[in-house]
Amino acid sequence: MHVFVATSQTQGSQPDDHYCCLDGELVIWDTPGDAQHESGDNCECLTGFFGAYSGGRSTTALVADDPGMTEEDLLQIVRQALIEETGGAEGAETITRTLADLAARLDPGDIVDRDRTKLVRRSSANEATFPLVPFGFEAGGAR
Repeated sequence: MHVFVATSQTQGSQPDDHYCCLDGELVIWDTPGDAQHESGDNCECLTGFFGAYSGGRSTTALVADDPGMTEEDLLQIVRQALIEETGGAEGAETITRTLADLAARLDPGDIVDRDRTKLVRRSSANEATFPLVPFGFEAGGAR
């Protein structure tokens, strides 16, 4: 299964890059935090990922192949991360499904960053974008 993990690779190539995760830890995006912002806000939770273990933030994620990971395993990790980050696990199933679907569409070794409602592949000369599935709210006015 392809998953998103924290990476320090390509950090510093963009002026707003930040990295406070553990290299290789699973990362997810802060969907509950997204819903609390206006479309013009520039909060880190709108433009990055957070570490499932450390809770640290990163603007980049690496697509990794983890043959031992199942979607149920990922769901349990997402639930626990959301509980620690927000106090509840609301949306964990949707986030897990979206993480799995998006990671499966990318190649291991791809490095992506997040710009609100899309992922941008940094490691490719062709910056293909993939729309994120909204989690029951308008993110930056886009669906």
